[in-house]
Amino acid sequence: CRKAHPSWSADQVAFACSIMCHDFGDRAGSCAQESEVLGLAHTLVLPGTDTVAGAYQYWKNSDEKSWPCSIHALAHHSVTGFENEASCHAELYTLGQETGITAHVCDTYNFFETVDRLVKFVSEDKSHNKNVMVLRPDSGDPAECVLHILKTCEKYGVFAESDGLKVSTRIRWIQGDSMDWSSMIKIMYMCLNNGWSPFGSGAFGV
Repeated sequence: CRKAHPSWSADQVAFACSIMCHDFGDRAGSCAQESEVLGLAHTLVLPGTDTVAGAYQYWKNSDEKSWPCSIHALAHHSVTGFENEASCHAELYTLGQETGITAHVCDTYNFFETVDRLVKFVSEDKSHNKNVMVLRPDSGDPAECVLHILKTCEKYGVFAESDGLKVSTRIRWIQGDSMDWSSMIKIMYMCLNNGWSPFGSGAFGV
């Protein structure tokens, strides 16, 4: 991160790296105790978590002080529960007026069309210019899906530049489809080779 962004302060580097790995472990947990113990261990180092039991244990063990964090996020069954996909994403997006950020699973139907529609919508939306939309691929080739999100951001001009690399403004990605060390490294190099900062554009759900 420091090599890619020499102009960033130590605090910026630490923050960017800390949010690159988000805990998705609860959905694969074998029991409640595992979610609590491993979820708590994650929050001792990194803030992002979807493991409520671990976040709760951290909160109780730290005199009820906040640290672990998450965001409003869609699951596939949430999307299929709406009459159409667009209305589901629109409903979640309105929550961003309060929270500033929402996460949208994009492969319930057609991943590539959904990404194009959502990025275009954000690029044209003038009412909530600080609302960030996180796009989540959940099938297909992981690196190809992330690259499609980045290329779509280029198409609609939803990016800025830092140290010669493109960084996201109101669109980010989170890739959590069977991630391991090798697949994460592959995606990070793919971003860099295409002129994008992985630290300034996305994160991994693990």
